[in-house]
Amino acid sequence: MPICEKDQRGYTCGHGTGLLVTYKSQNFLVTAAHVLDPLREGRRLYFPCSAQGERNIQGPALCTKAPDPADCNSDKIDIGVVKLDGEWQPPYPEVNKVALPFDCLTPGAVPRTGKQYFVTGFPATRVRAHIRNQQVETRPYGNWCSSINDDEYQTKGLRPLQNFALSFDVKNVQADDGPTQSFPEPQGLGGSPIWLLYDEHGENDPTTNQVVGILIEHRRADKLLVGTDIKFAIELIRQLS
Repeated sequence: MPICEKDQRGYTCGHGTGLLVTYKSQNFLVTAAHVLDPLREGRRLYFPCSAQGERNIQGPALCTKAPDPADCNSDKIDIGVVKLDGEWQPPYPEVNKVALPFDCLTPGAVPRTGKQYFVTGFPATRVRAHIRNQQVETRPYGNWCSSINDDEYQTKGLRPLQNFALSFDVKNVQADDGPTQSFPEPQGLGGSPIWLLYDEHGENDPTTNQVVGILIEHRRADKLLVGTDIKFAIELIRQLS
């Protein structure tokens, strides 16, 4: 789901991405912890769930803790989960959104190499408000990528059992019809799910794809998308249920 807020003029703007998950007949929004920062500041976050309807993000929430609260770069996990309160629960057929079943979350998919991943989310520059008809247009983008070698993770301050480090050059991606182009500015992709498309050495179920992580950071200089293993979101979901 695109996670949105209002700007100073009252217009909808993109802020992040979230994943709807259902567990024990309850619905949860999984995203990056930093995406939920406005809620702690008393600001409103929401996602579009019908042609003209907005669903506030509200309910009990848990986030992983940064080792140094004063240094946001110290948080290499950065996962937040909200148990959705209220009556307007998924599915949202008008926007073709349903909650992902809990058993589609697969933790600990290591090694990170030898696998093909797909990251899907909503760049902030592709969330547009149409004032005249009071509608919001959102455009999801995806990137098919692979991990750097496991022995390179430590040089990036990451750990394979905890993180994903996926190769990504924002100015050099290949479109589905062939030509190389630039990807939209990745701001707003925080909280995007990381899907496991194919495991070159393991078993693959052709009927389903699993979410194995959540995107938390874009490192432009390193040409990386950094994510966190979905096990941390699973732990928070179980605590909130």
